[in-house]
Amino acid sequence: MFFVILLCLNSCQSKLTEAELKTYIQNPENGLMQEKKVNNVEYKLIYKPTALMINQELRNKEITNGLLDSLEEKYSKHHYFMLSVNVNNRDILSSKAGNKGEFGSAVYQLSFNMNEKTFLVNDNLDTLGLVDYVFPRMYGMSPATNMLFVFEKGDWEHTKSLKLHINEFGLNTGNTKYKFLAKDIKNIPAIKYKEV
Repeated sequence: MFFVILLCLNSCQSKLTEAELKTYIQNPENGLMQEKKVNNVEYKLIYKPTALMINQELRNKEITNGLLDSLEEKYSKHHYFMLSVNVNNRDILSSKAGNKGEFGSAVYQLSFNMNEKTFLVNDNLDTLGLVDYVFPRMYGMSPATNMLFVFEKGDWEHTKSLKLHINEFGLNTGNTKYKFLAKDIKNIPAIKYKEV
């Protein structure tokens, strides 16, 4: 009985807080964040764990096991990637503000056309469908443009790696590619969901 209690306490202690998990995924050694710089454009791509998506939805809600189960079911079917792009330490639209044509083209591209510029491929060369894309307009309040890409998981059990391809979308940096290992994604530590 003592061993079971000790094991339970140890497993509970190994869960990370939301802040600790964010620190974990931003450590390049863990394989969940990649950065590229091309000319004056900086790209940072982060694999966003399902737990962070769930925790975001749990804010200001009473947490129950039933709610957690339904959110796990909702979010576990997809891969989430957060792309942050800055041009000379400014968001994309602010960097284009001096040219009306370029600004309009960037707004259109970021709002409506990124689904044609972004592809996720597994190691079987299956292209995984883009399910959702979120581009919040920050109106110059952020030093970077942040975009969330949501993809189907596909044949996740037999996948060893994922490659995210982002084709040129008006920044004159060419196409960029990012490779994530499935083992790094599967080894993401668990998170403490507030009082559960």
